[in-house]
Amino acid sequence: MKKALFLVFGMLIILSSSTQAFSGISPGLRLGITTGGGHLFIGGDLLFRLSPRVYANPNLELIFWDGGTHFSLNADVHYRFGSFRGRPLFWAGGGLAFIRSEPEGRGRGANDLGLNLLFGLGFPTRTGLLPFIQIKATWTDNTGGELAFGLWF
Repeated sequence: MKKALFLVFGMLIILSSSTQAFSGISPGLRLGITTGGGHLFIGGDLLFRLSPRVYANPNLELIFWDGGTHFSLNADVHYRFGSFRGRPLFWAGGGLAFIRSEPEGRGRGANDLGLNLLFGLGFPTRTGLLPFIQIKATWTDNTGGELAFGLWF
Protein backbone atom coordinates (compact mmCIF):
# COMPACT_ATOMS: atom_id res chain seq x y z
CA MET A 1 0.00 0.00 0.00
CA LYS A 2 2.86 2.41 0.75
CA LYS A 3 4.20 1.93 -2.77
CA ALA A 4 0.77 2.76 -4.24
CA LEU A 5 0.51 5.91 -2.11
CA PHE A 6 3.97 7.09 -3.20
CA LEU A 7 3.12 6.36 -6.84
CA VAL A 8 -0.17 8.29 -6.71
CA PHE A 9 1.27 11.28 -4.87
CA GLY A 10 4.32 11.34 -7.14
CA MET A 11 2.07 11.43 -10.19
CA LEU A 12 -0.06 14.17 -8.62
CA ILE A 13 3.04 16.32 -8.09
CA ILE A 14 4.18 15.78 -11.67
CA LEU A 15 0.70 16.45 -13.05
CA SER A 16 0.36 19.67 -11.09
CA SER A 17 3.51 21.09 -12.72
CA SER A 18 3.44 23.35 -15.78
CA THR A 19 1.40 22.00 -18.68
CA GLN A 20 3.72 23.73 -21.16
CA ALA A 21 6.09 20.81 -20.75
CA PHE A 22 3.30 18.57 -22.09
CA SER A 23 2.15 20.54 -25.14
CA GLY A 24 -1.42 19.53 -26.00
CA ILE A 25 -1.81 17.35 -22.92
CA SER A 26 -3.88 18.51 -19.96
CA PRO A 27 -2.95 16.93 -16.63
CA GLY A 28 -5.66 16.67 -14.01
CA LEU A 29 -6.51 15.81 -10.45
CA ARG A 30 -9.64 14.05 -9.26
CA LEU A 31 -11.26 12.97 -6.05
CA GLY A 32 -14.58 11.48 -5.20
CA ILE A 33 -16.63 8.76 -3.64
CA THR A 34 -17.61 5.25 -4.70
CA THR A 35 -21.27 4.28 -5.00
CA GLY A 36 -20.93 0.98 -3.15
CA GLY A 37 -19.94 1.74 0.40
CA GLY A 38 -19.09 5.41 0.01
CA HIS A 39 -15.31 4.94 -0.03
CA LEU A 40 -13.13 7.96 -0.81
CA PHE A 41 -10.61 8.05 -3.65
CA ILE A 42 -7.96 10.37 -5.05
CA GLY A 43 -6.35 10.22 -8.45
CA GLY A 44 -4.61 11.84 -11.36
CA ASP A 45 -5.14 11.78 -15.10
CA LEU A 46 -4.08 13.08 -18.48
CA LEU A 47 -6.40 14.40 -21.18
CA PHE A 48 -5.39 14.67 -24.81
CA ARG A 49 -7.24 15.01 -28.08
CA LEU A 50 -7.26 12.12 -30.55
CA SER A 51 -9.60 13.85 -33.04
CA PRO A 52 -11.78 17.00 -32.90
CA ARG A 53 -14.31 15.32 -30.56
CA VAL A 54 -12.53 12.21 -29.26
CA TYR A 55 -10.24 12.41 -26.23
CA ALA A 56 -8.02 9.88 -24.48
CA ASN A 57 -8.12 10.10 -20.68
CA PRO A 58 -5.74 7.61 -19.02
CA ASN A 59 -6.09 7.87 -15.26
CA LEU A 60 -5.25 6.22 -11.99
CA GLU A 61 -7.10 6.22 -8.70
CA LEU A 62 -6.35 5.11 -5.19
CA ILE A 63 -9.53 3.99 -3.41
CA PHE A 64 -9.51 3.74 0.38
CA TRP A 65 -11.78 1.14 2.00
CA ASP A 66 -12.09 -0.35 5.47
CA GLY A 67 -10.11 -3.49 4.72
CA GLY A 68 -7.33 -1.96 2.59
CA THR A 69 -6.97 -0.11 -0.71
CA HIS A 70 -7.75 -0.53 -4.40
CA PHE A 71 -5.40 0.85 -7.02
CA SER A 72 -7.18 1.43 -10.33
CA LEU A 73 -5.41 2.09 -13.64
CA ASN A 74 -7.85 3.07 -16.41
CA ALA A 75 -7.48 3.52 -20.17
CA ASP A 76 -10.55 5.64 -20.89
CA VAL A 77 -11.62 7.36 -24.10
CA HIS A 78 -14.58 9.69 -24.46
CA TYR A 79 -16.56 11.51 -27.14
CA ARG A 80 -17.26 15.18 -26.44
CA PHE A 81 -20.68 16.32 -27.66
CA GLY A 82 -20.84 19.88 -29.01
CA SER A 83 -18.35 22.46 -27.83
CA PHE A 84 -19.83 25.90 -27.28
CA ARG A 85 -17.67 28.70 -25.90
CA GLY A 86 -18.57 29.41 -22.29
CA ARG A 87 -21.13 26.61 -22.01
CA PRO A 88 -20.81 23.29 -20.16
CA LEU A 89 -19.27 20.39 -22.07
CA PHE A 90 -20.84 16.93 -22.03
CA TRP A 91 -19.04 13.67 -22.82
CA ALA A 92 -19.61 9.93 -22.78
CA GLY A 93 -17.15 7.11 -23.17
CA GLY A 94 -15.60 3.98 -21.82
CA GLY A 95 -12.41 2.05 -21.43
CA LEU A 96 -10.49 -0.72 -19.77
CA ALA A 97 -9.70 -0.95 -16.07
CA PHE A 98 -6.97 -2.80 -14.21
CA ILE A 99 -7.66 -2.96 -10.47
CA ARG A 100 -5.27 -4.12 -7.78
CA SER A 101 -6.79 -4.81 -4.35
CA GLU A 102 -4.49 -4.78 -1.32
CA PRO A 103 -6.00 -5.91 1.98
CA GLU A 104 -4.52 -4.56 5.21
CA GLY A 105 -2.04 -6.79 6.99
CA ARG A 106 -0.48 -9.80 5.36
CA GLY A 107 -3.44 -10.85 3.22
CA ARG A 108 -2.94 -11.68 -0.43
CA GLY A 109 -3.80 -8.99 -2.96
CA ALA A 110 -5.83 -9.64 -6.08
CA ASN A 111 -5.87 -8.31 -9.65
CA ASP A 112 -9.00 -7.72 -11.69
CA LEU A 113 -9.77 -6.51 -15.21
CA GLY A 114 -12.93 -4.65 -16.12
CA LEU A 115 -14.79 -2.32 -18.43
CA ASN A 116 -15.68 1.31 -17.71
CA LEU A 117 -18.69 3.33 -18.88
CA LEU A 118 -18.56 7.04 -18.08
CA PHE A 119 -20.46 10.30 -18.46
CA GLY A 120 -19.10 13.73 -17.63
CA LEU A 121 -19.86 17.41 -17.52
CA GLY A 122 -17.13 20.07 -17.72
CA PHE A 123 -17.33 23.78 -17.00
CA PRO A 124 -14.86 25.86 -19.08
CA THR A 125 -13.34 28.90 -17.37
CA ARG A 126 -11.66 32.03 -18.73
CA THR A 127 -8.39 30.90 -17.17
CA GLY A 128 -8.28 27.71 -19.26
CA LEU A 129 -8.87 25.45 -16.25
CA LEU A 130 -11.63 22.91 -16.73
CA PRO A 131 -13.44 21.74 -13.57
CA PHE A 132 -15.54 18.63 -14.15
CA ILE A 133 -17.95 16.11 -12.66
CA GLN A 134 -17.87 12.52 -13.90
CA ILE A 135 -19.90 9.41 -13.19
CA LYS A 136 -18.22 6.08 -13.95
CA ALA A 137 -19.43 2.51 -13.72
CA THR A 138 -16.88 -0.31 -13.77
CA TRP A 139 -17.86 -3.91 -14.53
CA THR A 140 -15.52 -6.39 -12.82
CA ASP A 141 -15.91 -9.24 -10.35
CA ASN A 142 -16.85 -6.46 -7.89
CA THR A 143 -18.93 -4.18 -10.11
CA GLY A 144 -19.31 -0.65 -8.80
CA GLY A 145 -19.38 3.01 -9.65
CA GLU A 146 -18.05 6.35 -8.59
CA LEU A 147 -18.74 10.05 -8.61
CA ALA A 148 -15.63 12.13 -9.31
CA PHE A 149 -14.92 15.83 -9.06
CA GLY A 150 -11.82 17.03 -10.84
CA LEU A 151 -9.84 19.74 -12.51
CA TRP A 152 -7.88 19.66 -15.78
CA PHE A 153 -5.09 22.22 -16.09
